Amino acid sequence: MIVIFTITLFSVRGLYDILPFFLSIALALMTAFLTLVAWRLARRADVSLGRWRLKAAGRVKVGGFVLAASVAVLLPLVVHSGIVRYHMAAGWRDFQSLSSAQGVSLEFLDAAIGHLSFVDRHALLSTPRLQDAQARLNYRAGEILFRQGRLSEATARLREGLRLQPENAVAEGELGALLLEQGDLDGAIEHLRTTTRVQSGNADAHHNLAVALQRAGRIEEAMTEIDFALRLTPDDPQSRAFRRYLDSIRSR
Repeated sequence: MIVIFTITLFSVRGLYDILPFFLSIALALMTAFLTLVAWRLARRADVSLGRWRLKAAGRVKVGGFVLAASVAVLLPLVVHSGIVRYHMAAGWRDFQSLSSAQGVSLEFLDAAIGHLSFVDRHALLSTPRLQDAQARLNYRAGEILFRQGRLSEATARLREGLRLQPENAVAEGELGALLLEQGDLDGAIEHLRTTTRVQSGNADAHHNLAVALQRAGRIEEAMTEIDFALRLTPDDPQSRAFRRYLDSIRSR
C-alpha cells in the first residue's frame, strides 16, 4: 500500500499544473486503498467494504466487479500520469537550464523539446506553461538552423512554435521573412500581413512585406507598405533605396 501511495503521489502531484498537493495526497490514498481491496478480492473468499459484500464464499458480487473494474481503469491512468509527469519535470528542468545558457547546441535543445513534445502528444490536458517553453525552444532551434543555412528545417521549427503560440506576431514576422528568402511569396505575404496587422509599428515587417509584394508583381501595394515603413523609420537606408527602386519600376 505504501508503494502504491508513493507512486501515485509522484504521478499526480502538480499534474498539468492543476492538482494541488493535498488533493494529490487524497488521490494517492484512495488509489492505494482501492488497490489493497482489489488485491484482497483476488486472494480471499470473503471480502467486504463497510456494509457492502464484495465477495462471499468465493463468488464475486456486483460490487466486487465494479471495484475491480475501477481499479483496472485507475492503475493504467496512474502509470500514464507518472510517465507524463516525468517528461513534464524533465522538460521544464532542461528549459530552465537552457533559457539562460549561451552557445547551446541543437542536440541539447532537441532533448528538451523531446520531453515537452511527449507531453504535448500524450497528455490528457494541455499545460500552457510547457507549451510556451516548447515554443521558445523551437524558436531558438530555428535560429541555429537558420545560421547553418538549413532554411527548410528552420521554417519547420518556426511553424511548430507558432502552432503552440499562434498569437506570436514576432515569430510570424520571422517566418514571413524566412519564407520570402526561400521564394514562397504567398506564404511570406500571409505571415507578414499578420505581423503588420498585430504590430503596426514593426517597420521591418512592413519593409519585408513590401519586398514580397513587389516580387509578386503587386507594385501599388508594395508602395503602400514601404511608405508605411518609412514613416516609422524615415532615415532607414534600405527602405529609402527600395522606395526609389519601386519608383523606377512604376515609371517604366
